[in-house]
Amino acid sequence: MDRRVLFASLILVAGVATGVSVALFAFVGFDDASADTEILWESSPANADDGSGAAVTTVGGEPLVVQPATVDETRSVRAVDADG
Repeated sequence: MDRRVLFASLILVAGVATGVSVALFAFVGFDDASADTEILWESSPANADDGSGAAVTTVGGEPLVVQPATVDETRSVRAVDADG
């Protein structure tokens, strides 16, 4: 028996035994260790991109350094005054 079918059966039995309503389970997996990848979209680097992820932009006539940041495990963008 395939391990995904066995796992799905165990979850369904456990759900019925505890009185939990089980509507639908979808199991997606790779049986082959070497899955093929395909690039769907690729872009060129933006102007002023040096590979660090930061870029200099002008907003309202003032230059800002814009870079990716993480705040409380949430991805965000940080803008810092480029003049200091």
